Amino acid sequence: MNYKLTLLIATTVLLQTNSLRCYKCYDVDYKVNGKKVDVPGTIKCDEASKYGCESYENACVSASLDYKTDMLGALGEARGKVKGCTNSTDISNLCEDTEINFKAVMKLQNITVTSFKCSASACAGRDYCNAGSVPEFSLLVGIVASLYLLLGHQF
Repeated sequence: MNYKLTLLIATTVLLQTNSLRCYKCYDVDYKVNGKKVDVPGTIKCDEASKYGCESYENACVSASLDYKTDMLGALGEARGKVKGCTNSTDISNLCEDTEINFKAVMKLQNITVTSFKCSASACAGRDYCNAGSVPEFSLLVGIVASLYLLLGHQF
């Protein structure tokens, strides 16, 4: 019975190491007429924003956004990062698509986007590769933990 439980735990650990994990966040600083304003839905890019990707997603993406707005004379300025999972490292249209969609949503709220800058990068093969210098979980740790469980703590 103990052997079956150990095998189940070891298999679970190994399977979890096979699915890519990325930071998923929307972290933005926004000022209106020079005063900082909270943005609803903001998720800080920190340890709490680590998530597993879907099985069809094979890369992490990170985009830097810089834009200015005008809402009936109230001038806004924002800088931020968006990070998440994607199903391809081909992100050539990501910034263009983001700008089109963002401007359309803002227009519905009577906000004009006067300037929009975006740069994006994608990476694959490593968990949390869209993090910068944050430590990542190693496959080696998963293997060592599995061996430890399988061998009954004997090595």
